[in-house]
Formats: sequence, structure tokens, C-alpha cells
Amino acid sequence: MEYTSTFHKFVANFVDNEIRNVDNPELFADLLLKALKSGGLAAVPAFKGLLYLVLEKNFAVDNLYEEVYKLLKPTTVYSNQSQKLLELVDSALSSPYIPQYTLAAFAKKLARLLLLAPAQQQLMLLNVLRNICYTHPAVFEMLANRKEPATLPSDPYDPEASIVDSKAVESSLWELKSIHQHWYIRIADRSKFIHGNRPEQRVKIVAENVAESILTKLKTDNCSLNPKFGLKTLEATKDLVCD
Repeated sequence: MEYTSTFHKFVANFVDNEIRNVDNPELFADLLLKALKSGGLAAVPAFKGLLYLVLEKNFAVDNLYEEVYKLLKPTTVYSNQSQKLLELVDSALSSPYIPQYTLAAFAKKLARLLLLAPAQQQLMLLNVLRNICYTHPAVFEMLANRKEPATLPSDPYDPEASIVDSKAVESSLWELKSIHQHWYIRIADRSKFIHGNRPEQRVKIVAENVAESILTKLKTDNCSLNPKFGLKTLEATKDLVCD
């Protein structure tokens, strides 16, 4: 545990403070890739460093997207590093040169994580998905406008498979439609872009304090909760807003 913590601190400090100042930072690519593959605390700062090498130094990192794809799991996306991770994923997927099957796989993985994520992470995941659909119109047309599959049992997508074998291009974003009745109306509303035209602009990946927002709204105009659930008072939501 001590080794893991020390390694994480080293990678985080190197990426945040040193990588832009060293000569030939690409020499550290193997170390950063190893940290990314570990999937531990050092994975997110390592991803940040590798993305710097790719986007700003034009350095090719083999299997970078595959390793990042593996990193998208509940233990990382639902963690206290979720905002930084999703910001990096959003940046990595903004390139116009990414194959459609890769984008489709990422969209599906994010959509699956959306189903069980805490509300704060759901809002950020929806923003990343929205940006994918804005930046890549073909992916929006391929996944958003497809009516089938409509449920989990009929979905050919395999989240455990590699990007190439995931069958994401044969799927749809039914996960977004399934949360249209979410108890938190901001999540329900934000998911509905899937039914309309392609989003018109990118949005920032920002963590929102859902509990604070709900409490504030309930004290003023009772607008934060989905009225279909009949949850209109602070007392009625005490089991929904937890520490």
C-alpha cells in the first residue's frame, strides 16, 4: 500500500509539475503507460501525462485508447477522481481522427456506467456523451437514432470485450432513454438530447453538487425533483439526499 501511494504521488507530481520542463518527455511514456495499465491511483495522472505527449508532442502511444477504455469502470468513474478522469476522456475523444468503432465503444461504455452511477457522476457522464455526439455527427446518427436494441437483454454490446470486439456499432444508446424518468429532473432533462437534433455546442465537464442543489431548490421552488414522483417537500426526499 505504501509503495502504491508513493508511486501515485511520484506520477502525479511528475505530470503536474515536471513533464513540460524535461527534455525528451516521451522517454517517460513506458512508465506512464505502465501506471495507466495498473488501474490504480496513479492511472488517472498517468493518463493525463500520456495525453499531453499525444496531443502536444505528437507522440504515438500504442494501445492508449484500449487502456483508457479498460480504465472506465465503477471503481474509477465513481471515485473522487471522476471529474479529472472524465475531463481527460472528453479531451481524448475530441480528436476528429478517432475511428467510429472506437467512439461507439466509448459511448456505450459511458452509457452503461451511467445506469448505476451516483447522480453527480451521471451529470458528468451525460456531458461527455453529449460532447461525443456533438463532435462526431456520424456517431450520433449511428447510435442515437437507432431504435433497436431497446433493452439490455437484446443488446449485442459486450462491455468486457475489447473495443474491436465489443459490437458497440451494432447497438444503440437505449441507456439514455431509460433514465428519462429519473427522480432528479436535471438528469432526466439532460438525457433527452438523444431524441432531438445533434447537440449544438460542447459543454464543460464540471462536478455539480447535487445534494446542495436539491436542498436549495426545495427551499425555494421545489423544482429539482421530477414531479412524476410526487416528491415536492424536503421531508419527502430525506432518503434520497444522503451524506
